[in-house]
Amino acid sequence: MAIRLGFDWENLPDGYRHQTQYIWEHYKLSGSESKGRRQASDKAKTDVAFLMTYVATDAYLTPTGKLGFVITQTGFQSELGGRAFRRFTLPDDTPLGIVAVQDMVRIQPFGKEAANRTAVLLLHRGTPLSWPLPYTVWERKPHVQLDSDEPLATLRGKTNRLDWVGYPISAHDSLSSWIVGRDVPVSIARKFVAPSDYKNIVREGTNTRGANGVFYIEVVGDSHEDEIVVRNIPSAGRKKIEQETARVDRKHIYPLLTGRDVRRWIAAPSGRILLPHSPLSPTDPIPESSLRKYDKATYRFLSKFEGILSKRRKFRNFDPSGGTFYGLYNVGSYTFAPYKVVWREIATDFMVAPVFPIDMESGKERVVVPNHKLMMVPVKSKEEALYLATMLNATISRYTVLSYTVATQISTHVLNNVNVPQFDETDKVHKSIAALGARPSLPLDRMQQRRWIR
Repeated sequence: MAIRLGFDWENLPDGYRHQTQYIWEHYKLSGSESKGRRQASDKAKTDVAFLMTYVATDAYLTPTGKLGFVITQTGFQSELGGRAFRRFTLPDDTPLGIVAVQDMVRIQPFGKEAANRTAVLLLHRGTPLSWPLPYTVWERKPHVQLDSDEPLATLRGKTNRLDWVGYPISAHDSLSSWIVGRDVPVSIARKFVAPSDYKNIVREGTNTRGANGVFYIEVVGDSHEDEIVVRNIPSAGRKKIEQETARVDRKHIYPLLTGRDVRRWIAAPSGRILLPHSPLSPTDPIPESSLRKYDKATYRFLSKFEGILSKRRKFRNFDPSGGTFYGLYNVGSYTFAPYKVVWREIATDFMVAPVFPIDMESGKERVVVPNHKLMMVPVKSKEEALYLATMLNATISRYTVLSYTVATQISTHVLNNVNVPQFDETDKVHKSIAALGARPSLPLDRMQQRRWIR
């Protein structure tokens, strides 16, 4: 039996989600995550195909039957969306063994019109799960075109099959994302998998919660020392927003760093963001009474969008309808840290860059604000930023991350698995690593890499 599905839980109508909730709970595919994980949400990206897999296996297989499913590959590597799916146990504790996984992401068997990450999963009911599991990756041969309608024999001739293996990335958590690859490199990488000393301070960047078109701005002229003329950029968001040109207070404008601005070792802010939060009390926006009194220009500008901003949906502890209407989400002391290390959440490679303050139009130095498509780690110094970026850009770190993540989900979990120790400015090895980060084009000899690993 084969199923081709592409329906995320978050995209289902509210009524359907509520009506089927009991089925998800019966198969233990929903519920709160363990402590220390990001807050659970009824809109976690859990695919309906995961539920169908369990229902079909439970309802249609004999006690020792086998079932093949065409399914989304994200179930194996999505940190939270596939976590419960990877239990591979029915409600009565019957185990579901994995006979084989065929990963077809690279050949796009349904053509470019389908953006899903396709895999084939073969399950054996009543057989315990064992590691490593066989994981085959289909890869297109150079200079060939594939047709989604061509016979299997023809497809085999145009592709290579890579015989890989898969393990949970964490040896202590069988539900963790799978790390997949050739047996020897994966076995080596797993020896270094452990939480980093930085895991508790990594954050997602600032999120406007659907109001990029208001808060993302461009400078169009000077007014005087304390104010500057700007206009919002409606095309930066999806909502229809009018463009306004007005003066705002300079102190609320910061360099904006987006995913497109980041490459390995390079973070070059190309935009500006209006951020009405104070570095002294960053979590909440500046109170309305204070902004209206002391920063009149900024308040007048934001008031033009009050209707749109106050209608943004509540999310976790963010609720603009019940509080200050112009607040942003994921703003804290980390946002205003002068030195940071960032990487892109959505990328085909793991690209890490150090971030330092830059000069603004006024000639004054300002901290850079990463947006929500970037993960960031606030650090205490430029040297520490270079050290951390060098460690994360190292070959073993990149290999580990790319072997267990989905290309659209390289999130904060990286530092749960890539064991970078805390920077010690008295440690000569740490300082030499930071020095190499200041000259990233220099190759590392094998002796240096071995010393770092030790």
